[in-house]
Amino acid sequence: MDVVRIIPVALSSPDPACAIQFGRGRGPSDAKVTFMKWLTIVVPVLCLIGGFVDEFFPLPFSNKEFGIMENLTVLFLALSILILLFRGFRGFGKMRPLDRMVLIVLLLGSIYFLGEEISWGQHFFGFHTPEGYRELNYQGETNLHNLGGELNKKLFDRLPRLIVGIGVFFSGIIFPFIPNKLPEWIRRYVPGKDVVFTSILAVGISLPSKVYRMITGVKDGFDAGEAKEMYIALFILLFCLAFLRMLKKERQNSVSVPN
Repeated sequence: MDVVRIIPVALSSPDPACAIQFGRGRGPSDAKVTFMKWLTIVVPVLCLIGGFVDEFFPLPFSNKEFGIMENLTVLFLALSILILLFRGFRGFGKMRPLDRMVLIVLLLGSIYFLGEEISWGQHFFGFHTPEGYRELNYQGETNLHNLGGELNKKLFDRLPRLIVGIGVFFSGIIFPFIPNKLPEWIRRYVPGKDVVFTSILAVGISLPSKVYRMITGVKDGFDAGEAKEMYIALFILLFCLAFLRMLKKERQNSVSVPN
């Protein structure tokens, strides 16, 4: 099924109950919309299974560089950027100031995440890292998050991860269950309960390894980094869909209100 064709349908879903409640599967269009809803369950589960299978069989799954999970991360982020660019700026001048800020932060954050994930195109085009920069980057790549030095690690790697982790935890796990207790300016950005499963995996996929290492002092060999990044990228895509659906609904409501 063509995911690019599904996304516009998801954005125009008639269901007002929640920005990411994509439909009931009553017709051809609704079938595509329902697929997007199941994407929040099927893709995370398949990738979770793939991650464990990869520990025992030499398959091109999750924990390998340039494997399936890394490519899914790139796909989800690229889709997020495309829908933000082509649909997010409609009526930009009439948006609330906070909506404009959220849109710009989502776009710039997705571009940074994608750029760093593919070393700003180096993974695909194979260009060489400049010699001076190669000496600063401990993996010899054209990116920022692998730069040596404690300040660089904090600024370009740990801080973005911390901000995204906090955002996923609250907007994807906590807030969907307490929308009525939130102020309106926060509630309108809560994507809904459909993202909870993906959010839990994004936040918790690395916890078992950390607990094991804390108890035994031995690393268990399972690197959840690629899986965590993939789930975060999927959450970003789902959040973007919910955010743009909310903006579209508000535009429609403003047009339908008589002067």
